[in-house]
Amino acid sequence: MADPRRVALKHEERFPHGAYAVAVSPIAEYDGDRGRTGAQSRDRDTGLPLWGIEVLDPDPDARNHQVRVRIAAAEEPELPPAVAVPGSEQGLRPVWFGGLVGTPYLDTNGRRPRVAWSLRAETMTAPPPPLTAATSSAGGTGGAGPEGGGSARRTSGSGSASGPAGSGSGGSR
Repeated sequence: MADPRRVALKHEERFPHGAYAVAVSPIAEYDGDRGRTGAQSRDRDTGLPLWGIEVLDPDPDARNHQVRVRIAAAEEPELPPAVAVPGSEQGLRPVWFGGLVGTPYLDTNGRRPRVAWSLRAETMTAPPPPLTAATSSAGGTGGAGPEGGGSARRTSGSGSASGPAGSGSGGSR
């Protein structure tokens, strides 16, 4: 059953300046009474383990420049390869999220409450190549781009609402 609080987002709308993966880590299960249980949290819909992708958002107008995008997958998601960036020894890992969904929640951890967003994605891939005059006149990418999913899927799963405050789930703009 679809959660009415979830808002479908396009990658290019949420990350207009791109997104860069930093790390992947398992999301720990949390029990409100006892705190972290030590077990890996699982997706409510599929039962698959949940993984957190730490993402840099280079948008100068973004409130938070590092957000977490959750993905449900049987195995740890593989990050795309790093690309060389002048001034960086290790380079950056540009990523593209397919099936991106946001769930708004009230973040009460600061001095004033604010609306924040928990982000989920079905897939994570390297970004598609930019369209050139040759590919756009030949009918585009043939469904292999971000909307079509293509064959470069790294992970799969379905979204569900995730925990609010303190979950590193990304800020609103």
